[in-house]
Amino acid sequence: MRVKRKSVHINVLELRAIGLALKLRLRSAERRDGLKSLRVLHLTDSQVCLSILAKGRTKTVRLLPSLRRISARL
Repeated sequence: MRVKRKSVHINVLELRAIGLALKLRLRSAERRDGLKSLRVLHLTDSQVCLSILAKGRTKTVRLLPSLRRISARL
């Protein structure tokens, strides 16, 4: 019997991936030098995610939880 998966939009997955990458980088930097001063360069091919992160806001309800998690970490 096959289990039906709930489909998630690609932009939501992209923003979650950026959030996970940021979480891992912050965790490793905290262990290394205590987060005194840190700059992170993250490249993405998603114009939607790039715009949302640059402005820090979105009207899309599905993207809002991921954006809030990323903003809280920053």
